[in-house]
Amino acid sequence: RTGRRGRRHGHARFFPYYRRKINKQSMRKTRETRLAPLLERTLKALKGQLSPRTLENYRSSISKVKRFEGDRWERLGVGDIDRRWSDRYALWLAKQHEKPQTADCYLRNFRAVYRHALALRADSEGGKPFEGYRSCGSRPAKRALPKEEARRLLSPGLRERLSERLLEVLDILLFILYARGMAFNDVYELRWQMVADGHIRYRRSKTGVFIDVLVVPELERIMRRYRRKGSPYVFP
Repeated sequence: RTGRRGRRHGHARFFPYYRRKINKQSMRKTRETRLAPLLERTLKALKGQLSPRTLENYRSSISKVKRFEGDRWERLGVGDIDRRWSDRYALWLAKQHEKPQTADCYLRNFRAVYRHALALRADSEGGKPFEGYRSCGSRPAKRALPKEEARRLLSPGLRERLSERLLEVLDILLFILYARGMAFNDVYELRWQMVADGHIRYRRSKTGVFIDVLVVPELERIMRRYRRKGSPYVFP
């Protein structure tokens, strides 16, 4: 005969084991979904696949989130990163930085490393907490140079009005334009050994991607203007 009392006693013998099992499962799930160790594993997995500069940007964005979360950082789980979280974080970044571009940079880098982390995590639920985000509700600024501005830079009258120092600045700017938007750091590190057979061949410092640029006459004139005997650099 099994009354309420008997059932309760029977369950009492079972519950301690059941509780231990549930607690172990819960602790394991918590460890697996904690964001901090997952991001650390992600950075290690990406080492060698991305440039050191990109990885450093990712680490910087993670440090910014750590500062935002404070004491909660070590307990922060993957599931905590939702759209409400991203909105709160975006507002916090906007208060921390006067320039929207700076805040946007931190958020974009964290979004990128977070997506890498989701790809690394086998049981990812594939959420999109950053989808549709625009920093401070503003549209990203257009980065293309208008044709009118480009014509002004190419005007002979402009060169006549500039000092020697500003002429150098103008030449570097025009070189970047003719070289398909070469990053300034790559211009600064450009060597003559990278120029051969009418092409400039180099690896972009930010991404490590190989770039091949045709040397048009305008580029060649600028490079010859700054060539110095004994210097390996295009712009000594």
